[in-house]
Amino acid sequence: MKAAFFDMDGVLSRGHYMFKIWRYFYGQGYMSRENLKSLLSVVNSYILRKIDYREFTKKTIEIAALCVAGCERDLIKNSIDDFLEKKGLSLFPYSVDLVRLFKNNGYRTIIISGSTAELLEAYNRRIGADEIHGTVFETRDGIFTGKVDLNMSLKESKQSVMDSLKGMDMEKSFGFGDTDQDVAMLEKVGHPVALNPTKPLKKIAAVRDWTILTKKDDVVTRVAQMMEGHA
Repeated sequence: MKAAFFDMDGVLSRGHYMFKIWRYFYGQGYMSRENLKSLLSVVNSYILRKIDYREFTKKTIEIAALCVAGCERDLIKNSIDDFLEKKGLSLFPYSVDLVRLFKNNGYRTIIISGSTAELLEAYNRRIGADEIHGTVFETRDGIFTGKVDLNMSLKESKQSVMDSLKGMDMEKSFGFGDTDQDVAMLEKVGHPVALNPTKPLKKIAAVRDWTILTKKDDVVTRVAQMMEGHA
């Protein structure tokens, strides 16, 4: 089976939407001011280029897990739904049509993202991918413990998912990523696309002759042309 693999943040959704949700959680009393300050400090360090993307995503996921320690998973899921109902989901204009393009042409659509599994479930009710793999926080009896079971932002986690998939024709498959942590996913497929890439990924993509697209391009048309060219 052919597949199309997508990262979420920066590829299908605009930016790191999870941080807006953490602010919302703070307003709802689910997280402390100290935890929020810790998250924002890491974000600021990344913006100022004091840490690289890997360190940024590793630290933010660890802090985020602590933020919801002691909370019921169902409560957090409901809060995410409430947030998206009020604020909406900030997708790129091409996102839903791009996923639909692959589904209509017989590809299995798979999202592999550092966003939490709870957030991805909420996203996917609008996007409609066939399969999702996100960051997993440890729970016991439905309560978050504050520990991270799996950080799907990291390249080795994405590599593990790719290696676990059976029956996929990777040579005919597509992959879409925006950071260097997506390389493990992109190098597995026959048609890798650096979509809205960070500078490190753009450099890698240029060296490896991967397709580079941005939100300014007619993404769906360009990808459809790639699909036809390799039918």
